[in-house]
Amino acid sequence: MKLLAISLFFLFAAFQSNAQKAITVAFYNVENLFDTINNKKTQDEDFLPKGKLKWGTERYFSKLNHIAKVIDQLGGDEGPDILGLCEVENKRVLNDLVNMPLIRSKGYDIIHFDSPDERGIDVALLYKKVKFKLVAADAVKIHFPLSIEEQPKELKTQKGTKRKKAKKQRIDRTRDILVATLVFNKADTFTFIVNHFPSRLGGQDKSEPKRLFVAQTLRSLHDDIMKENYHRRVIMMGDFNDEPADRSIKETLACKYDINNLSWNDLYNPMLDLKNEGKGSISYKKQFEMIDQFILSNSLCLQGEKVHYIQKTAMVFNPDWMQEQDERWKGQPFRTFAGEKYLNGYSDHFPVYLKIAY
Repeated sequence: MKLLAISLFFLFAAFQSNAQKAITVAFYNVENLFDTINNKKTQDEDFLPKGKLKWGTERYFSKLNHIAKVIDQLGGDEGPDILGLCEVENKRVLNDLVNMPLIRSKGYDIIHFDSPDERGIDVALLYKKVKFKLVAADAVKIHFPLSIEEQPKELKTQKGTKRKKAKKQRIDRTRDILVATLVFNKADTFTFIVNHFPSRLGGQDKSEPKRLFVAQTLRSLHDDIMKENYHRRVIMMGDFNDEPADRSIKETLACKYDINNLSWNDLYNPMLDLKNEGKGSISYKKQFEMIDQFILSNSLCLQGEKVHYIQKTAMVFNPDWMQEQDERWKGQPFRTFAGEKYLNGYSDHFPVYLKIAY
């Protein structure tokens, strides 16, 4: 009887171990994670001790503690194995973040490139270096073509030297696309692509062409990767500032929403189901929007393969303590500021995550 009990114990332990064999991938727009040091090349004046937001050491470390608390619990007790981030100012804030007491022991390493964004906000990728080995990483620059609306006046009305000078005023001030290839457990190769598409500033119609342009760049990037190796497991993530059914996602990226009906070069978006359930990662005029998304290559959607996306695991992480408790805004993301009013919250976005079986 004792031998049987021991056997059953080890059998149950093995079952539990197999059940937990999953990689947690997450993405989080952390809303203005700035340090307190002035960068004269960017527009960070508001986030300084003497700036209008009074962004001093106490507020900075409170923000770091809050983000670390989210990461510590995001997607499970161990936190994510891979975490894409956006709205981080520089590598300094990332170093401070991964060394916060709550998450220091998780052993995150950092992939980051400074982007040309006017405000100085970048995308980044954190990964657990005990599980992943970095193979290559790069930042893909976005160079918008000059449209009629964006041309300087000299380009429209002047000729000669002024015209030549105006041509140099190319608009390329949005965030880079971060591309990182990593090997998991010395066996399985992944490419993670982190995005922060142009905002909707100025309205959907006026701003959409920029997102369509970035989406086309992203689609071409994916196709080039797949031409090199059509087995490559690609996970795109980010704040797309569009929802799953918007043109940049549905048409330009040509995402599909039925995981059981994909061709070899198709992209699968698991976030539409969440959107249809009324869930979202951000709230605008008290309506949830699903602008933080994952997009997966077909190679990750083959359920018969050892390494695959576990269906229905794409989730929004929004526990009560990350939500606004004021009755006027109850349930919405508990953010750091409302205008210039300091709330000491987390972010105006909820993070999202999913699971990859291995």
